[in-house]
Amino acid sequence: MRTSLGTLVSQGNVPLGYPRDWVEGARRRIAERAPFAGSVLLSDPEIGQILTCEGLWQGERDLALETVESPSCLQSRLTRELVKRWIVAMNSGESGMPFHFVDDALNDFDSMDDVLLRWIGPQSALERFETSCEISAVICRIAEELRFQALSDGLLLGPVANELDVDGVILQVTDVDLTIGSHRTSGEALWPGAVLVGFVPVRPTAVDVDRLGFGALVHTLATGCPPARVVSYGLLSGQGIGLDVERDWLDMALGGVLASIPKVMRLDNGEKPLLEPGDHCAKCPLAGECPFSQDEDNRDW
Repeated sequence: MRTSLGTLVSQGNVPLGYPRDWVEGARRRIAERAPFAGSVLLSDPEIGQILTCEGLWQGERDLALETVESPSCLQSRLTRELVKRWIVAMNSGESGMPFHFVDDALNDFDSMDDVLLRWIGPQSALERFETSCEISAVICRIAEELRFQALSDGLLLGPVANELDVDGVILQVTDVDLTIGSHRTSGEALWPGAVLVGFVPVRPTAVDVDRLGFGALVHTLATGCPPARVVSYGLLSGQGIGLDVERDWLDMALGGVLASIPKVMRLDNGEKPLLEPGDHCAKCPLAGECPFSQDEDNRDW
């Protein structure tokens, strides 16, 4: 059963109030974890990789430098970008009809990054029309779910901070596509009101929701108050998962950052990664050369 994006965003319980010194405590714990770190870069997907296996993190980082995205990945990325842009334009009353909006965007090469431009530029008129239709169909369904109503006056494309520097630890958010609303203050407490939305290509899973915990933590550190809710939404499936942000969940996200910092510092200093065998070995880019991914008879340890 589908739950509309508008419903997922508006659902939720009364948010918890947070004391004003909660954020400073979180910042202090991160700074204490990385004294004299220089610069440590952490993104949301990388934390899951490095806590699973340092070899998986290293392999995924190397692979990202070499991989050329497939046409399906590029179309998924373009769909995600245009849906975000259309929602913001809709919220300001400037979106127009979805097909015309998409068609104009696909012909606006100046606003397209080089990777997408190399893919969309050589397409024939028919191929461009088919791409426009497929992306427009996704936007039309979302438009119906939102019923062309503005979500909030405080609608922001992406997170409140794409990168946040906490005493040399650079936290880089990649999974938050929309930030809706903002918090309020009352007496000595901060009351969350923002909703973070992350788009995935097909059907979101619990893993996709958990990854938004990192974005929720960065939002907290950047604004001084946690978001009230996160939503992971599948663009092609129309299915989504919403979760109210509670302190224990934020503490888990903070714990992942604190556990990752020393690992990244060691690896950035040239130390050999510590390998942890498990189910992840089947999809690790280092499978075939890592001893843990070999059959027992072929292991050299």
